[in-house]
Amino acid sequence: MDISDVCGMNLWDICRQEWSQQLLEIVGGDAVELESKLGKVELDGGAQLGHISNYFVSRYRFPKGLTPLVMVLILDCVIVPFTGDNPATVTSLPLAPMDSIISLGTSTTLLLTTKRYKPSPSYHIFNHPTTKGLYFAMLCYKNGSLAREEIRNKINDNSSPEWDKFNSILSKTNVLGGSKRKLGFYFPLPEIIPDAPNGTWRFTLNDSLEPRIADTTGSWRPEDDVRAIVESQALSMRLRAQPLTDGKPRHLYFVGGASKNADIVRVISEVLGSHEGVFRLTEGVTAGACARGAAIKAAWGYDGKGVGFEEFVRKRWNTQGRLERIDIKNDESVWDIYGSVLDAYAKCEEIILKEK
Repeated sequence: MDISDVCGMNLWDICRQEWSQQLLEIVGGDAVELESKLGKVELDGGAQLGHISNYFVSRYRFPKGLTPLVMVLILDCVIVPFTGDNPATVTSLPLAPMDSIISLGTSTTLLLTTKRYKPSPSYHIFNHPTTKGLYFAMLCYKNGSLAREEIRNKINDNSSPEWDKFNSILSKTNVLGGSKRKLGFYFPLPEIIPDAPNGTWRFTLNDSLEPRIADTTGSWRPEDDVRAIVESQALSMRLRAQPLTDGKPRHLYFVGGASKNADIVRVISEVLGSHEGVFRLTEGVTAGACARGAAIKAAWGYDGKGVGFEEFVRKRWNTQGRLERIDIKNDESVWDIYGSVLDAYAKCEEIILKEK
């Protein structure tokens, strides 16, 4: 196992970079015996662990040593530490500390690189798969596109799966729905973050930013759900990621099917902010980031001796045809407005969790 993927077992002491003897005893009774079964964890994500087995050479024709066809020496196929799907996604882009990837799929996932180790029940935090002293945090939401599509369908009277009307409303509606400061929570399925039941909750904030259950027959219109669903998902990410950042991420990278929706990306970017720009991954938008990251990590392990992972990738990284910079107006006043309601947003979550 590698230093990053092993963190997902919850038996690894991330700070000490070793198995937690206390946790091993809880799980296995005999910590020494369990540790011997779990085996060594490779702390160097780019270490060369040896050459590929002859079995794979003969059966699957992996290159090793002399090829019998032309009798010339070719590069041996070496093994570097395997990692998990989420750590591999982190290595799919040249991420620097404080950069974030947001995957807008059926679920919504935020991956954030950071130098700060601050564990929390709200997110997973792992050792970085390649870079010592760096960590990555992961927020995973069950209700991503599913919740947005449910509101889109209602706006369209279930007559069309098109996003035109949804996007038009989203782009014309004021931040937080205007002076009433409207917050909505939409969980078609029981949610992971927070650990909430399925349901829909709508709130308005008074002048003191105290939440009240919204009157859906009066001030709250069906169109208000459009802006509220996108803002709500982004506010949850900002609330939980802020202990790991200096307020804003450095770069924001969007992947996943909904990343093609410019209006949704724009609003999420306004909520989260960014110091140095917002980008969309155009190569393999709906899939492939994990496989790409694993391939890049393997290339670094094979050909990057003495070179840090970020430097190795930066020298070879070509953004042409892979990344599209999205023109987002960096409006500090809008970002501040969203920041002013984070405490109220947390209070709304507390109200919802009391109903569980």
